[in-house]
Amino acid sequence: MPRKKKTIIEQTPDEQTDITQHIGISDIQQNITTPVDELSESGNTADTIERATSVIIHEEAHKKFKTAPPLISARNIGFTYGTNTVLHNVSEEIYAHETYIIMGASGCGKSTFLKMIAGLTYPSEGEVTIHSVNLNTAKKHELINMHQRNSFIFQDSALIANMRIFDNVALPLRYHFPDLPESEIKIRVESVLDRVGLNRNDYLHLPAQLSLGERKLAAFARGLIIHPEILYCDEPLSSLDRRVAARVLSLIKDFKKSGGTSIIITHSLPMALDIGDRLTIFKAGQIIACASPKKVVKLKNPYIQEIIGI
Repeated sequence: MPRKKKTIIEQTPDEQTDITQHIGISDIQQNITTPVDELSESGNTADTIERATSVIIHEEAHKKFKTAPPLISARNIGFTYGTNTVLHNVSEEIYAHETYIIMGASGCGKSTFLKMIAGLTYPSEGEVTIHSVNLNTAKKHELINMHQRNSFIFQDSALIANMRIFDNVALPLRYHFPDLPESEIKIRVESVLDRVGLNRNDYLHLPAQLSLGERKLAAFARGLIIHPEILYCDEPLSSLDRRVAARVLSLIKDFKKSGGTSIIITHSLPMALDIGDRLTIFKAGQIIACASPKKVVKLKNPYIQEIIGI
């Protein structure tokens, strides 16, 4: 298969990006950088978007994580698309080994924020730094090096439809490590597919031949195969049956135990309470609360109680 075939995707109406720089971090999908879902769900504009007038609580990471500079830093970031304001003046720092959970209503900007702090889309204002790489000023080789240290698991898994599961999982290795022998790639792919719990009979199937849960496990295999330092997950448990959801949660827990850093969007409060070090609540493009999950649960705010299901 071609090693560096370029696919052009839409980033903004006036700018395009080469998707190959993101292969190591992301499951491939079209329009990866355009937050259309956020806009269509919210219908917000710069003039009418509801703003959170005050932050209820915003705690920094626990001191046990702050032994080194943050892995991810967002400073006063905002994102607009035409007349739509998706994010407004958001700042955050996330440290190595943290499990950082994000919750919020549909259209609140949480998915755009996740993609922005992963380097998959760029702020209209402010700046994002990942592994000390400033996205506003980074050169292409710096972005590629940064992305090969991280992985992104999309909600819909975003496997390449005309590519076998084996080749979907092998893609990051073939792109980032072109000199790696195919014999070694085969060993690594089979190992990670065994690890996530896929049957070896499924390796040669196309994504459409697998169930939703099996596709999710394949997406995790592709994300984990490069041994990422940061794992970004957008609704990893969404629409999964209990068996597969338990398996996915186990994979995330194993990643946490290994010292990895996770940033996860979820609607599952039990998951947040189980593995989260901090829980952040988004509303109308802003962070209105960030603290330990146990503290956030105790907040007597109607919006937060609705979001967390209390």
